[in-house]
Amino acid sequence: MRWQTAGRSAYATSSKLLKLAKYLVIILSFREISTTLTGYQIKLKDIEEGICYVNSVYDETEKQFIFKYNASTGIVDLLDIGQDELSQGRPWEQEMQKYIGERHSIPGFLAAVTLQLEARRGLEDVERTDIISVVHED
Repeated sequence: MRWQTAGRSAYATSSKLLKLAKYLVIILSFREISTTLTGYQIKLKDIEEGICYVNSVYDETEKQFIFKYNASTGIVDLLDIGQDELSQGRPWEQEMQKYIGERHSIPGFLAAVTLQLEARRGLEDVERTDIISVVHED
């Protein structure tokens, strides 16, 4: 009897671990696809507070935008933490005013930042293929 119970318990544990591993693969694939499509790495830092860090793959300084998501209202705010050395905000004040302040569009703001950062990089950083252009990360 004991052996059967231990066997079921081990099977249940390995089954849970397998499901967890599958979810992890899905999460990592989603993160990679999202980064490729948007040009931003988005990392949720605090689930309860809704804090996420957003880094552009085109920005070599590795600075970031920090957003706060309010789940009850669906509102996303860009936190102005210009004092933080990792903050990305200050160089983009005009875009912040135009897209977030006037148009209330965080996607528009991030798109404007992406277009400017992408325009700054040299063509030597881009590998041409028959299908897509790929940025090399050294």
